[in-house]
Order: sequence, then C-alpha cells, then structure tokens
Amino acid sequence: SHVSSPIFVGPLSDDRLSSAIKEPASRLGVAFEPGLVRRLVDDMAGSRAALPLLQFVLQQLWEDQREGFLTHRAYDETGGPAHALAVRADAMLAGFTDVEVRIARLILLRLVETGEGTALRTRAARLEDVTSSLDMSVFKRDDVGHVLEVLLAERLLATREVDKTVEI
Repeated sequence: SHVSSPIFVGPLSDDRLSSAIKEPASRLGVAFEPGLVRRLVDDMAGSRAALPLLQFVLQQLWEDQREGFLTHRAYDETGGPAHALAVRADAMLAGFTDVEVRIARLILLRLVETGEGTALRTRAARLEDVTSSLDMSVFKRDDVGHVLEVLLAERLLATREVDKTVEI
C-alpha cells in the first residue's frame, strides 16, 4: 500500500538524530572525529528544522573530509548550522534580481515573528496568505513564482501540502 498523504515527523530524539547523522556516513565508509556527532546533536537539539540544517552542515563536512574523516575543524569553519544556512541563503540571493530579492525578503519576513525580548522565531503561514500580502501591482506573478520555486528548491522554505502552509 502507498501513503496518499504526507506523514509529518516531529523533532527527533537525540538517539534518532545521532543515527540520522552517523548511518549514511557509515554506509559510505566515512567516520566522524570523536565527539563530532555529539556536537552536531547538541547544536540541533529541539530544532524543528534539524534535518534540513543537518543537510547543509553535513554537505559542507563531506566536501571538507580528511582521509575518510569528517572533522571538528571543518565543522568550526562552517560556523554551525545557522551560519551554514545563512551562507547558502546569501548565495541564493546573489543569483536574484533586485526585484526578486525584495520579494524573497517580504516572503521571509512574513514567516518570522518576535519572541521574548528581541528573539525571532519562525512561524508557519498559509502560502496563499504569504503571496496575497505582496503588492501584485508592484511585482509580477512570474517573479513571485520563481522566488518561491527557488526558496523551496534550496530548502530554505518547506511546505505542508495537507494544510497548504509554508515555513522557514
């Protein structure tokens, strides 16, 4: 039987997150320096976006592996999950026109809100609400569509088909 609707996975336990980090590398014959998996798990703990963040970070570690090892040095050079994501976002934005950058900024701003003090947190919003908040007398529908496609393809946004929401 096949699944006709998406299955949503909540935050992973430390053990499952550790397995998600170690097992693919092990299958490819690559190992982690001692303590690196623990650092990764600790840095991702409780994040709703742990798996996409890990994808960014592990890709960097993979590219910088030394003699079959993923290293603390390479991890330090990524600046951690948030920095790795910021670098990826900056690279994506560099490929946008000025208008597309404005669209991306407005979309992303609709998906964050202030928490306690000056803390920001992400929030899910209906895709329709996000796009309808854009002034379509200023922006072309094709430009908005292109920006959304790139944000989704680069995994800077995630969608949930079940309720038609999007989130960072």
